[in-house]
Amino acid sequence: MVQAVRSTGWHVSYPDAIEDLSKHFTAYPIPDSKLIAVSMTWKDAADCKNIVTDIVDQHIDDQRKVSIDTFYEQLNALSTTITRYESSTRI
Repeated sequence: MVQAVRSTGWHVSYPDAIEDLSKHFTAYPIPDSKLIAVSMTWKDAADCKNIVTDIVDQHIDDQRKVSIDTFYEQLNALSTTITRYESSTRI
C-alpha cells in the first residue's frame, strides 16, 4: 500500500489492513464492457476516496508495466526473427 493509504484513519484503525480490506473494498467487472466498478465502505468518505484512488492507480500502473513488458518481448522476438531471416538469405 502506498503512503497515502497508510495515513488514513482506516489504516490506523486496522493494523492488519490488508486482511480487513476484503471486508470494505469491492471490485467487479461491468458486464459487456472493459470496465470494472470499485467501491469502498467506511465511516470516512475521504479515506474511501483516497484508498480507492490509490488502489486503482496502482492497478493501472501494474497493467501498464505488463503491457510494456509484453510489447518489448514481442519486439525482441520479431527482431530475432528478422535477424535470422536476413542471415539465411545472405549469399
